Amino acid sequence: MSSYVNINLIRFEYRGSWFAEAPGQIKEKMPVMWENEYDRKTHILETTWLSKGLDGDKKLGKYQKFQDFFKDRINTEIPIVMAMAKDLNKHPAEVKQYQGVYKVLVLSYKPEIRIRFLSQI
Repeated sequence: MSSYVNINLIRFEYRGSWFAEAPGQIKEKMPVMWENEYDRKTHILETTWLSKGLDGDKKLGKYQKFQDFFKDRINTEIPIVMAMAKDLNKHPAEVKQYQGVYKVLVLSYKPEIRIRFLSQI
């Protein structure tokens, strides 16, 4: 019997949010990260889209809020949700399926978010 978080109970915090929640399993909100950015050899995930939004003409507030979430947690272990995108060419991405919940260490937040995977929750 697995003690991992039941991924069938994960849902976005609210429509349009970049955070998910797992009611009754994990108390804090969890950022949703994309599995295509995860390097299985180094166990590091580095975003490739954040600085494009911060430097581009998109709504700066949403990008800045996401970056600030990681800035406030630098060198801290946090839970994140790993998701697989339906279509990597469509932005913003839609979740095809959740891969799991992981404990990660926040390494950096600027210019892109970098996290190291520690274990599955």
